[in-house]
Amino acid sequence: MRHQGSWVFEGDSLIYRTSKRLKVKLLSLPAFLAASVLLTSLFNPVLFASNQTDSNEPILVIAGHIESRLDDNPNSPYRRVLTKILPAEKAEYRLYPVPRTLRDFGKETVSCIFPTSIDILHLLTDFPADQMIQSLPIDRVSSHIFTSPSAKVISATTDLKDKSIVVRQAVVEEHIDFPGVKTIVRTVDNQSALRMLLAGRADVMYGWIPDVYDIADEHGLTPPTFDPSLTIYATNIYLTCKNNKKTQNLLSQVNSRIQALKNSGNLREILGKNARLVD
Repeated sequence: MRHQGSWVFEGDSLIYRTSKRLKVKLLSLPAFLAASVLLTSLFNPVLFASNQTDSNEPILVIAGHIESRLDDNPNSPYRRVLTKILPAEKAEYRLYPVPRTLRDFGKETVSCIFPTSIDILHLLTDFPADQMIQSLPIDRVSSHIFTSPSAKVISATTDLKDKSIVVRQAVVEEHIDFPGVKTIVRTVDNQSALRMLLAGRADVMYGWIPDVYDIADEHGLTPPTFDPSLTIYATNIYLTCKNNKKTQNLLSQVNSRIQALKNSGNLREILGKNARLVD
């Protein structure tokens, strides 16, 4: 049975408290996963744990901080999902650099990542894809070129010739190196990028669905437009782990909870109207 608890911040840590003993720790790190492997919401996710075989040894979960989707807001969608699906009784929120995260994923016996996929991790690390497992899918995300509602939508990357594009500053340039782009404008977050687009200070914006629409809704901004036929990258979102007995047991519990959320309709309620659920 799942023990009830609550999330609280203590200094730099986000703690999930219950009256029971520690089982799983949740960690978070800033990063980007982009281009053909991308999740540029910019906090890279990874779960990893100790090499010890002791079943009481806690699994440490590093999850990706994503603006408006997984952050310090207790009601952010992915944070609510993690609270529902992980057999966690305590979690700690910490920032890790991407190289350390990927290094630890490679060296630790028990490692997992959220939100990501086997395809993404296989491209970011040298760990064999056939030695990883992933949960049932949570939802589907994709990146696009957005325009203000009054502007013509971008239907091909060639339409970006002589355009200025606004992106969050952590997106690496080769991932937005479209032919003929005149200027790349960088902002601290996606909310700022969207505000610049709507104010006419940039011609187009590079971003993700549903992130951009969630941000627009949260801050009362006009939703931008895009051509769905032009998708830069798309992937389903999973909890992804190295394949071993301990992670198999973890994912068995996680999958049961994911399926229950889908069957009850609670996953749609949690992720919101902009999310695209996956059967």
